Amino acid sequence: MLPNANDINYFIELYKVKNISRASERLGVSQPSLSIALKRLEDKLEVKLFNRSKTGAVPTKEADLIYKDIEDLANQWNLLRNKAKAASQELKGHLRIGVHPSVALHTTPLWLKTFLHKNTGIEFSFVHDLSRKITEQIISFKVDLGFVINPTKHPDLVLKKLFKDEVTFRSSKKLKKENHTIAIYDPSMNQSQTLIRNASKKGIDFKQHIHSSSLELIENMVSNGVGVGILPKRVCKSDYLTPFKGVKPFQDELYLAYRADIYKNKAFDELLEHIKENFQSININYNK
Repeated sequence: MLPNANDINYFIELYKVKNISRASERLGVSQPSLSIALKRLEDKLEVKLFNRSKTGAVPTKEADLIYKDIEDLANQWNLLRNKAKAASQELKGHLRIGVHPSVALHTTPLWLKTFLHKNTGIEFSFVHDLSRKITEQIISFKVDLGFVINPTKHPDLVLKKLFKDEVTFRSSKKLKKENHTIAIYDPSMNQSQTLIRNASKKGIDFKQHIHSSSLELIENMVSNGVGVGILPKRVCKSDYLTPFKGVKPFQDELYLAYRADIYKNKAFDELLEHIKENFQSININYNK
């Protein structure tokens, strides 16, 4: 019986990075799942592929010997799969889109509504998470297409820049003096962590911190004068002011991301072009 395709991909990733923790992070799977998959592949091949060490996972001589052939096998399988999917020039089936919920809320209706009218044979599922987690899910084939903020480059990814934004401290006119020391932000965002550190370096120390993963809730609290919020410009209303001009805003860039080896056909290219054209109009309105 042939080995599982995922087991092969897991082996290739671990061979490249030689670290179980890093490989599982890049693949978007747990370390136990990765270990089980590798054990399954070793059982099929009847050889040991890696030795554990303090510094990571060391490939055995057997792994060195078969690595290139296994990589060729994975590439051949992807070519065969892509050829089968590209047989139809109409985009059909189910497409999984990864996007942070706040990014989805402010951008998705602008491109999806017109696309659906012209393409009745496709359905969409949206996966909502932090951009860095969406990126890992694209790499591990769990998501087909993603909208990600400030992604890290990866050899398997194609990244197309769509949109610029900035994240900074914001408050409303309802903010009272006693609430200037209250900071409201999503601590899981790298942008928030950077801005809090930079504010502290400027002598701006917040006495109280309110955390939320919902940028819309943060926006609502800030607009009602609860405290000072860390927010992207796209989430804010035009009457906001930036009270801490001494803290440089964090520059965001939104990218369209997908695997380089994802199936490509005319319809998929039309989807990518449709998204890019609609984001051009978003940029125009945003910069007015």
